[in-house]
Amino acid sequence: MYRDKDWLYEQYIIKKRSTTDIAKEVGVSHKTISRWARKHGIELRDTQTALDLKYGVERKSRMQKAMEYYIKSESLTTRRSKPNLNWKERHR
Repeated sequence: MYRDKDWLYEQYIIKKRSTTDIAKEVGVSHKTISRWARKHGIELRDTQTALDLKYGVERKSRMQKAMEYYIKSESLTTRRSKPNLNWKERHR
């Protein structure tokens, strides 16, 4: 089962399951799953990406953060304030 490239690809990449989760299902160690993934040319996730998937964390790139900051700052500067009618009366 885990030796089949298509099955392992679907479980690990498409369904985003961990090597540990897959290993428990088929009764082998997670190292065995990792070894077969590498044999099939399936790129393994780094630790941070695996943890993000596990806990549902969405990381933003620097560009995404910069765009959000830019949009927020532009919306703050384009707000129109109510005209101060008292100002005209005071400066006549």
